[in-house]
Amino acid sequence: MGIYVQRSCPKCKTILEGLTRDYRAIGPPFVECKVCGTVVKLSHIEEWDMKDVVNKFGYILIHIWTNLLFSIFGCVLVGLFLEFVLGIEIDSGESTEKFGTIILGAWLITFIIVSLIRTLGLIKRIRQSRRRTQDSEYIEKLNRLCCLDKLTYDLLKHRRTPSDNR
Repeated sequence: MGIYVQRSCPKCKTILEGLTRDYRAIGPPFVECKVCGTVVKLSHIEEWDMKDVVNKFGYILIHIWTNLLFSIFGCVLVGLFLEFVLGIEIDSGESTEKFGTIILGAWLITFIIVSLIRTLGLIKRIRQSRRRTQDSEYIEKLNRLCCLDKLTYDLLKHRRTPSDNR
């Protein structure tokens, strides 16, 4: 269960994000109000390179944990389907073993598929974030909005990109 919040512009009270779960995310840590143009800092969103090692590690652990929960839910659905739709009964030792093997296989397949899909999405978000933080104008905007501490600002501003090595 999560905490649900509704974020709005402090100036004109326009809703910026509808009722959403209070989550940690990778992306631009600000949003511009479409009505009055006020730039609002979002504390729950950070660029990947703005996170320290502990937060990156925690983010990846939560990602793995969520994959595990999604796959368990998928496995329960497979079990319900087998029992109620296909009518496979679990009454004797042999059928229980078969059922257990099927459920374990379903969990493993679900875990692999869910992990693959979600991890590809995570890699895409990290790459997009890294592209944004290689733009010096974007870094300056983050600094003006007080989204960066001095150390992070210096690291991002003076970071060498692969194209710098040519």
